[in-house]
This record gives sequence, C-alpha cells and structure tokens, in this order.
Amino acid sequence: MKRWLALLFAQLGIIGLILWPDSLTGLRILDILSLGTGYRAKEFCTCLFVLERSEESCNALTKDVSLNAAYSIDLNRRAISSNFQWFGSSLPLFPSVATFQDERRGCLLRR
Repeated sequence: MKRWLALLFAQLGIIGLILWPDSLTGLRILDILSLGTGYRAKEFCTCLFVLERSEESCNALTKDVSLNAAYSIDLNRRAISSNFQWFGSSLPLFPSVATFQDERRGCLLRR
C-alpha cells in the first residue's frame, strides 16, 4: 500500500511539473513542445517554398531542433503542417501550420 501511494504522489508530482510554469520564463514544458512544431512548420515552409530546396534537405535541416515532430506537405495550398503523434495514433498534439504567402513576405505560421 505504501508503494502504491508513493507511486501515485510521484506521478502527480511529474504532472504538476509539466503543467507548472517556469518562474524565469513563464513557459511550461507543454509550451516548449508547441514551439517545436511551430519551428518545424515555419522553417520547413521557408526552406521548401522560399529557398526552393528539396524535401530531404529541409527535413534534415529541421529534424533535430524540432524534436523530430511529424510533418505533412500540402503542395496545392503551399502549406506545411507539423505535430507530434500520440503513441502512433491519429490524434495530433500541438499542431502548427505554416503557409507560403508570397515572395516578399515568405511563410506565415498559424496555430
């Protein structure tokens, strides 16, 4: 019984740390994951549509910093979607979409 209670308090503590904002930056760990998908969508869009590089090159450029978030390319809308997959399910977490505007403005990130 004591072990079960200790595990319960440990799990609640971990969840509290994930949801509690950092005192210096005000960011939560969940916000940092959202930054990862936003970064991947925006930089991938810029690399693919503004710099006109290959998909493989853009994937290699954004893969490490974005915590390997999944992405999809919509060539008709000229948009990149990025998100984390929840243990292989179809439920996307922290989705971000970047769309190409024009040559002057580049790509715009939308959440």
